[in-house]
Amino acid sequence: QLRAEGPQLPATWDWLAGTFWYVGEQDLPAYLFDTRTQSGGMVPDQTVFRITESRNGYFRGTAVVEIAMSRSSFTMLGVVTPDGSVLLTFLPNDPVGVATTGTGRFTYVGRELTMLNQMSSSPSDRVRVLHWAYMRLTKPGDASWDRLPGARVSVPEFMAR
Repeated sequence: QLRAEGPQLPATWDWLAGTFWYVGEQDLPAYLFDTRTQSGGMVPDQTVFRITESRNGYFRGTAVVEIAMSRSSFTMLGVVTPDGSVLLTFLPNDPVGVATTGTGRFTYVGRELTMLNQMSSSPSDRVRVLHWAYMRLTKPGDASWDRLPGARVSVPEFMAR
């Protein structure tokens, strides 16, 4: 549950460099809409962010996304404001792919700092995917590091595929 009061947000965001964020079990469902058939449904969307650089609120890294058993890798660019608002851009590694933009904010769920994000993308000319999730930190030694809930593999294995 989201808490209005609680720990303060960090004063700076440079500490994001070297962190990994993942989608937890309860937030895996995403909505996939097929424009050709005009129908949609829920599909699993395991996403992992690896933030490699962070300075003055700007960060970058890699995002790996597995939606309905299809995996893609993106260069991720982001900015976070002092109040924790987040803007994300995902640039596909495929030169003909289209960039995806997402928004979010850092917020606490209980005493855990999370990145609550939402996005809308078109991985093809006939498919639209909508997703929101609380992204959670993970690191070596965590259960989520060894076995991601949506992929049943470790974070390094998921990122390398």
